[in-house]
Amino acid sequence: MRDFLSLHRALVDKHARTWVRVNAEKISAEDIAREIELEVTQLEKANGLDLGAIAAPDAFLRSLVKHACGRAKRRRKLIEQVAAGDDLEAVSEDLAALDSDLPEPVVTPTNEAREARRELDKVKAKLSPRDALVYALLVEDDGTDDEVARALSMSHLEIADVGDRIAEAAESSNIPFAVDDANASVSTTRRAARERQLRRLAHVATDEPAREGHTEEPILALLRHGDQAADLEDAIVHVAHCAGCRARLTEGHVERKSVVVVAIEAPRASQSDLQKAAEGAHARLVERGEGRFVAVVDAAEAEGLKQKLEKPESSVVSRLAIGTPFEVPVEELHAARERVRAAAEVPETGTDAAEVSAWAQVARKPKQKVPTVSPGWTLFAAAAIVGAVAIAYVLATR
Repeated sequence: MRDFLSLHRALVDKHARTWVRVNAEKISAEDIAREIELEVTQLEKANGLDLGAIAAPDAFLRSLVKHACGRAKRRRKLIEQVAAGDDLEAVSEDLAALDSDLPEPVVTPTNEAREARRELDKVKAKLSPRDALVYALLVEDDGTDDEVARALSMSHLEIADVGDRIAEAAESSNIPFAVDDANASVSTTRRAARERQLRRLAHVATDEPAREGHTEEPILALLRHGDQAADLEDAIVHVAHCAGCRARLTEGHVERKSVVVVAIEAPRASQSDLQKAAEGAHARLVERGEGRFVAVVDAAEAEGLKQKLEKPESSVVSRLAIGTPFEVPVEELHAARERVRAAAEVPETGTDAAEVSAWAQVARKPKQKVPTVSPGWTLFAAAAIVGAVAIAYVLATR
């Protein structure tokens, strides 16, 4: 399972990002991508799905994205329930129901999917290698002109010219299409109609036959910078016919970092102590309603943060739980930290699933008694009392 997700992580990210853009979703692409990964894991464990037997990973992951988006929204609602002070036992029950709701994935291509692939391939076969790559990014991967132009360092005029050649190839391939006005003859209207039909086919088509190997990052970097020299033609042809390589082309090489979500219950009076401990561990801390906090911390710092908060002589929490480590894009993590400095809020970077799971763990832990006054305040108060007695003594002896 880890090998499958590692191999196809760029496809997961691409499908999540495309779904958010096309459907104008407010939920983050990172949370949808994390949900897809969870669904893959759960389908393997609960349903015995053989991931190694999946011959069309692109179509398989595409079949999960809508359902994953729905689950990501439901998980966000659970976080809102936590912040509203709902009982954590009830939240845990809702989480169990959410995790048991799994989609019916596309494992075996249907006849419709195979026919759609044949129709798409008829058009691609009539295009030059470069045009075939633009066609695959624009039509098969549901990209926009802007995205494709940026991915290949091409001008919008060049993309438009390729679009005209795609329309001509579709017409000579007898791809059926319909326009709103049956009498429409304007070429731009007919081109748009053909493109819509090709995109519809792409939404149901199975993968192209798997190709040996993958195009490595140095070559993909050359393509991103607009290098389309003759000696790269073989690589261009491969990428045009390989959904996984196209995903890595558009998503780029993104480093990932292992982080942990810590769910915390503590008196409000402990907030300053929590903040100090979080700063010491370079964690992001936010309040989730009355007496509930969540910290996102580097996996290597999580245990140290837990020990600071649960010191027997100075515990500032009634109970906490450390979630399972998971990976986030490093660039997204850095951007999120900047947003936290500016807006003091938990970032939307795929942490929702881990947070809800951590709250479910908190529900199973017994509550510990926490001093109503923090150790620091106790020392300050004692010093103040001693000082006041000293001053009173001096005044009395004058």
